[in-house]
Amino acid sequence: MNPTERRAYTNKAKESGPVLQTSSTLSISYEQSSISGIPESILSNQFAKAQRLLQMKRVTDGFQHDNTVLGASETSPKPHVVTKYKNSKFSCDAMCPTYHHSSLCAHTLAAAEHKGKLHGLLQWHKKNAMQTNVTKMSTYGLDVGNAGKKASPKEEGKKVKEGRKLCN
Repeated sequence: MNPTERRAYTNKAKESGPVLQTSSTLSISYEQSSISGIPESILSNQFAKAQRLLQMKRVTDGFQHDNTVLGASETSPKPHVVTKYKNSKFSCDAMCPTYHHSSLCAHTLAAAEHKGKLHGLLQWHKKNAMQTNVTKMSTYGLDVGNAGKKASPKEEGKKVKEGRKLCN
């Protein structure tokens, strides 16, 4: 999505309320979801955030495509863009750290409920055995430009003169 489209989505989210929103609550609780592979504390937190998004009417349809939903962010002025797929999968944009490591976030839960497809999303998630990726969770946002590379020859070849102490 280019910056112009992003601004258009942002303006749409600010100007309009939810379109044809049928419910301000989640139809399935996190206890009923029976999702495994995601820690209970994270899952309950995501369901609570999705509930808040729906209650505050911070979820709306995207205007260009029938398969996009805008969900407000609690940490950024820019909304998250959630895309709905035919196989009941919902994906959040690249700016969502929770979706990045567990393929499920408050924005996808709220968007699925908004579209009346929450049950389908949870079934898709169970069927595809998604699990929290601890490596992705711990390295999200880190610069990986030098990951796995050896030190440069300059650094390897430096020798400390015997008279100098580096540490006390």
